[in-house]
Amino acid sequence: METPNEEKRWDAPLFTLAPDAALPLDSIVATLTAGKVASINQAVVPARLEDANYLFELDRLTQEIVRAVVDKQAEGSAMVGDSLRVPHTERSVHLCRRVHLAELRRIQTQYLRMAKQRTPESIAHIASAFVDHINECLKQQA
Repeated sequence: METPNEEKRWDAPLFTLAPDAALPLDSIVATLTAGKVASINQAVVPARLEDANYLFELDRLTQEIVRAVVDKQAEGSAMVGDSLRVPHTERSVHLCRRVHLAELRRIQTQYLRMAKQRTPESIAHIASAFVDHINECLKQQA
């Protein structure tokens, strides 16, 4: 075991107790009630609990939305300026220009990377967040 060192972040505040000495209760109470709160490091933040099939659902829902956009453009039922209704959400993809499959795949890959780091609140929010991401990317590139 390593001896505690008061200068190290994890060992502060350090109260040394001797067998025959009185407890420094005033110092302990003051530290607990008015002490400095250490900043939370990302390494010690508890991980969000995810559904067991989160990554599967993330990939499946985003693929279905990409497929719906591509199919509607190929059918000719979607023109530039239209708002496309896509599955699994009430939100629509706003086409400010024609979007090709390769570009939608790039946007999907970008969203998947972001969603793995910061998960949406629930699986139900994946589709809405992805449609918002598509709209924001298309707006920036218009």
